[in-house]
Amino acid sequence: MAILTHIQQSEVKVLSAKDFDGYDYNRPSDKWELVEYVDVKDKDGKPLRSWVAGYSLKYPKFNDHSKLTIVEGN
Repeated sequence: MAILTHIQQSEVKVLSAKDFDGYDYNRPSDKWELVEYVDVKDKDGKPLRSWVAGYSLKYPKFNDHSKLTIVEGN
């Protein structure tokens, strides 16, 4: 068995209910945020939007991946 760890960071804009009519209805829980990826478009040329877990928005940009250390968490 092998484990592949993939770390990807993307610049996003965090959206609110004023940005999407179905925000409250479609939000998985209060721990999720709707984001719009900066400079990424969907197949129709519209900005790509996605629901992401709020904890994934709390970390700074990793500028040097050679210094990134992954530790096992709880």
